[in-house]
Amino acid sequence: MPVMRMGVHMASSSTSNATSSGHMNTTELLLLPEGQCGTLKQTRECAHGKIVKIVQKTEWDCGLCCVYSVLCRAWQGRGHPVTRARLRSIEARVPQRSLWTIELVLLLFENGVKDVCFTTSCVGVNSEYKSCLDFYASGTDEEIIEKSFDIARSKGVSIQKMVVEDGKLESILLLGEHLVIILLDKVVLDMDPGELPSGSYVGHYVLLYGYNSDRGVFYAKDPATADEYDEIPRDVLHSARKRFGTDDDVIFIPVDS
Repeated sequence: MPVMRMGVHMASSSTSNATSSGHMNTTELLLLPEGQCGTLKQTRECAHGKIVKIVQKTEWDCGLCCVYSVLCRAWQGRGHPVTRARLRSIEARVPQRSLWTIELVLLLFENGVKDVCFTTSCVGVNSEYKSCLDFYASGTDEEIIEKSFDIARSKGVSIQKMVVEDGKLESILLLGEHLVIILLDKVVLDMDPGELPSGSYVGHYVLLYGYNSDRGVFYAKDPATADEYDEIPRDVLHSARKRFGTDDDVIFIPVDS
């Protein structure tokens, strides 16, 4: 089945029904000591339900594609059809530029995915980036970021100033109760084994839906590829998510939200 630009690719990752509401929320899981996240699962299909693969059509819409994948899964769970027209109706309402992580969080929240949890090492504008990263050159971006955080706080969105530890991300994904949108440095993501990073930071979002501890790989939907299944080695992902420019941004989405 072909993958279409801004179309939908139905991955064959169907599993059991969503977890009950009696489970701990995302923040509680994040604060648990390592090794106490509960019973782990060793399957590719950790995320409940089918996951739609959406391939980016521009250099800047990777985050938007990840959001669309989450929304499509939510619509499927509610018995709503997934159509191009529905996706385009959302696309028509968002700025035609790269979106900041907090904007992706708001986009999920405003389209019915209310239980998101956003973790970041910097709540607001990171002043360290202004002199060395091009995407902070405009004062307009600072205004957008601050306004978006204010809106998120007013709506009660869960924002946690913290860095998710190595191992914690794996444990949460192995539980099979969350999807994760994570900001990475694509320079690191695209490097060959043993290669050192060269060039400036290039932000890139991917959607994680599982982890295999035997092989040490994350299962992902990467908007930059046309593959049905993407795998990212553990050491590569952690290196890419810790690069200067990412702010350690992670969005956790409960699969039953």
